[in-house]
Amino acid sequence: MVNQNAKNGQDQTGSREYKAINSTFKATSKRVIFSTHIAGVYPDEASVNKWVRSYELERGKNFKVRDNYELSEISIGSTTLNLMAYCKVSEISSGTLHRTGDGFI
Repeated sequence: MVNQNAKNGQDQTGSREYKAINSTFKATSKRVIFSTHIAGVYPDEASVNKWVRSYELERGKNFKVRDNYELSEISIGSTTLNLMAYCKVSEISSGTLHRTGDGFI
């Protein structure tokens, strides 16, 4: 799964000047968790104070993506989250997607 996001009409940037910080990784036999603070991938114009993205895999059960973000202002630009996946995706409820296909439950 790959994603590209925009906050307040400002896209993520791809230069070394903009980067994630405070990344953590933990793995056990049952669970894998990766978390990183990605506010720094946006220019100041996006007004992103905080944005922590976490991925959690419960082996053999589910995979969760969580975003916790705070904007200092909301401008007329749009805020979007785009996810791309190589499988069939259906929305079960607001904020909950179900993926089906080879290798998925």
